[in-house]
Amino acid sequence: AVVFGIITTVAVLVANHFGAWTMQGLDPNVANGVGQYVVVRALGITAFMISNACEGAFLGLRDAVTPLRLWTVNGIVSLAMLGSLWFVGGPASMNLANVAFATTSGQVVGAACFLWGLHSRSLIGFQMPQWTYGKKVLSHVSVLLAGAIARMTTYNGMTAAAVTFGIESAAAHKIAFEAYWFLSFLTEPSFTAGNVLMANVVSVSVKKARQMCLVLVGFAALIGVFLLFGTNVWMSTTLFTSDQAVLSVLALIAPWLACKVFFSSIVYSIEGVIIGLGRERYLASIHVMNCGIMLAWGAFATKHAVGVSALWSVMAGYQVLRLVEHSIYFATQKVLVKEHARMNEKVV
Repeated sequence: AVVFGIITTVAVLVANHFGAWTMQGLDPNVANGVGQYVVVRALGITAFMISNACEGAFLGLRDAVTPLRLWTVNGIVSLAMLGSLWFVGGPASMNLANVAFATTSGQVVGAACFLWGLHSRSLIGFQMPQWTYGKKVLSHVSVLLAGAIARMTTYNGMTAAAVTFGIESAAAHKIAFEAYWFLSFLTEPSFTAGNVLMANVVSVSVKKARQMCLVLVGFAALIGVFLLFGTNVWMSTTLFTSDQAVLSVLALIAPWLACKVFFSSIVYSIEGVIIGLGRERYLASIHVMNCGIMLAWGAFATKHAVGVSALWSVMAGYQVLRLVEHSIYFATQKVLVKEHARMNEKVV
């Protein structure tokens, strides 16, 4: 986590130095504000990755309560810092750089708490780990990282396309994405459960593994239905903006955003199962392939100025594509049967 965090931080700072935001079509004044925000937030990337790695360790120990408490500490520190800045400087202090500083402060404190939590259980110390463990972890992490980079590149490409449609479309796109990221966190329990539970369940019985998959996907679908209706209601408010031009564009995006949230809830659950079964290489390859498809669509959308609504319709379709791909994979590869046999061979 530390190594990847440092690499990512350096990459973000280098991108900012060479004007990556203006290259995406942002107005220079807007790009300057974005740059200030990103530079400060980049300083918290390593802390965030450390927290994620520690959370994985706690979940591997079947402890989901401690990470919840520590992420709460993270949020409280960030809110307290924002409150302090407001108290000292008033509304004028709520600029991008200060908001980024408050968020980063929470992440740094949160990472320290996560590390202390593992240290208090004698699960982490100052000794150097054996290379065999590092090599195994690096193998899994690098594959998952490739998939994550592919997904983020996909979304970055869609944002770059949206910016070319005008300031109102870019603003509406940003608001829709912020709503999507927030709502997607509500689907995380089913994803995490798949990570933690599937390996143990499939080793016992294929039948129980199928039942577990149905429960996880069914739970995710219920959450998706709730988010489907909630998204449409949320997007009809003026919570993010009162600008009528932006709201009119947002109204066109909202149905596609709702569909995207619904299908991504189910997809996220299935991908948690896939990772729990140790099939992350398949997942990474699918994300890389889909990234190419979506970037091609983004280039087409930019060239032909199809509009942000059409852009989001395909972004919703992107989730459907992933759902179809995973369904075909499970149906044709007999994944549960093969993983059950492989795990029982290891026991023998």
